[in-house]
Amino acid sequence: MRRLARTALLALALLAVGCADDPADATDDDRVVSAETVDYFPVSGVFDLDLLFVVDNSSSMADEQALLERNFPRFMNVLETVEGGLDSVHIGVISTDDSAFRGARCPQLNGNAFIKDVEDERGDRVRNYSGTLQEAFTCAALVGTGGSDWSRPLEMARAALEPSGPNADFVRDGAFLGLVFITDEDDLSSGDVASYVDFFRGLKDDPTDVIVSGIMQPARRLQRFLSGFPQRNTLQRIDEEDLSGGLIQLAERYGPYYRSRCLNGNIQTEPLDCSVSDVDGLFTDNPVEEVMAACDNPASPLDSSQLPCWVISEDASECADFPTRLAFDVYPLRRRIRGDVTTVVRCAVVTPTSEP
Repeated sequence: MRRLARTALLALALLAVGCADDPADATDDDRVVSAETVDYFPVSGVFDLDLLFVVDNSSSMADEQALLERNFPRFMNVLETVEGGLDSVHIGVISTDDSAFRGARCPQLNGNAFIKDVEDERGDRVRNYSGTLQEAFTCAALVGTGGSDWSRPLEMARAALEPSGPNADFVRDGAFLGLVFITDEDDLSSGDVASYVDFFRGLKDDPTDVIVSGIMQPARRLQRFLSGFPQRNTLQRIDEEDLSGGLIQLAERYGPYYRSRCLNGNIQTEPLDCSVSDVDGLFTDNPVEEVMAACDNPASPLDSSQLPCWVISEDASECADFPTRLAFDVYPLRRRIRGDVTTVVRCAVVTPTSEP
C-alpha cells in the first residue's frame, strides 16, 4: 500500500530461528522440521490516480498543435505501461480559459465529462469510453488555439476541482491527484501563487498525494507553483519532440513499488505448513494482525470463496536462486488497503538435526 512503500519496509527482510549452518548438505534422514522462516512483503495496494490536464488554447500555441497531437497518445502509453499495469484512473482535460471538462465534446466519451478507466474488486477493467484510451484522451485534449490570450491555468484548474462544483466526483478520497499544465506562456490568474498551492494541497488529507507537472516554457509563476510541491513535481520544456518524459516522471512519483514473490528458507513442502497475515503497523507499539485464508480454488484464485486469499506455488524461473523455489501471491494481486500494512508469511522449515 502507498504509505508502506515510502518506508524501509520496501526491502525484503528475513528472520530465521534455529537454522543449521547449511541445511542443503544434510541427508533426508538428518532433516527435521524446526522453527520457521518469516518473510515480510509490502502490500501492493491499488494506486488510484485522478489526473487533470490543463492545456493552453491561446493563439500562442499554434506552432505546438502538431507536436501535441503526436504526443497525446504517448501520454496515455506512459500510464498503460507503468510498472504493474494501469490502475484506476480518472482523466480530465480543461483549457486555460475554461474550467469545464471537455470530455462530453468527444464521441468516444459517450457524453461523459471525463475519462474513467477503473479496476473493480475482481481486477476487471470498467471504462466509460469507447475505442482506445489514446483516442479518447486525444479527442478531449486537442483544445485548439481559439481561446483567450489571457491564460489562467491555475484559476481554471482551481475552478474545475472546486469540491462544491460540478466535477465533485472527479477527485476521489484515497486517490493521488495529478495536475499537468501544458502551455508556452506564464499564468495570468489573479490570485497569489501560494493561495493556489494551498488550495490543491488542501484537497487531500496528505498533501504529498498531490503531484504536479509542467510541460511548458520557463514561466515564473508556474515554476513557483510547481516548487510548492517539494519532491512531487516534474518539469519539461514544451519544445521537445517527445513530451512524455514529464509524464514518465509523474508516473514514477505515484507509481507503486512491487515486492519479490519468492520465499526464503528451506521450507517444508510435504506438507506445506504456512500461515499468512496482514499486519497494520508491524513495527509500532500496537500492531493489528488479520489472518488471511489460503485460496480454496488455487487453480482459479479469484473464484475462491474468500478474498483476499493466498497461494504458494513453485516458480522455478523467478525463484531459481531460492532454496525451494516457492513464490507467494495474494489475490487480488493489488488490493485497496489503507494503513502501514505488511503481509507476513510464516512457514515451517526443514533443518538438519544437531549432533548431541
